[in-house]
Amino acid sequence: MIKVNILGTTYSVEKKSKEEDSYLERNNFLGYCDEIAKKIVILDGLSTVN
Repeated sequence: MIKVNILGTTYSVEKKSKEEDSYLERNNFLGYCDEIAKKIVILDGLSTVN
């Protein structure tokens, strides 16, 4: 997991597959930012995109 500082707020950056993160799959997203949990989730490049 990588940590980044964006305008003074630290976020964790995580790569996940759609199988690991149901929010990615439900919404067919390539990634998202969770402001409450302070994390940025991106779709793992090895996963397939529909």
